[in-house]
Amino acid sequence: MRDIRTRIENTFKDAVATACIAQGIDHKTEAGWAVGGGGNVGPVIEQGKGIMAFAPTWTFTLELRSLLLGQTPVGGSLPIHDVVPGDDDIRKIATRLVADVDAARKAQFKGDA
Repeated sequence: MRDIRTRIENTFKDAVATACIAQGIDHKTEAGWAVGGGGNVGPVIEQGKGIMAFAPTWTFTLELRSLLLGQTPVGGSLPIHDVVPGDDDIRKIATRLVADVDAARKAQFKGDA
C-alpha cells in the first residue's frame, strides 16, 4: 500500500525545489515548507463571499527567508480541496506559492510592504 501523505509531501518538496531553482532561489537554505490538513474536511472560502462549502482539504505552506537581515521569513499558504490531490495540482500550487512569496519578500526589501 502506498503512503499517500509521503507521496504528496515529496511531490510538493520537489515542486518547490524546481520552482525555486527557476526563480534563482537556493531552496536548501532559503525555503521552508509544510503540508497539512491531510484531507480532513475544511471550509472552502472564496474571497469576498465567505464560506461557500465544506470539502476535504490539504494546505500547502511555504516560507522564504527575508531579504532583510533580522526579519522573520515571508510566507504564504494555499489549499487544494480534494481527497488526494493530483501531482499536477501540487506542482501548480508550489509554483504559485514560490512566485507569490518571492514577490512579497522583494516588495518588503524595497519598502513597499
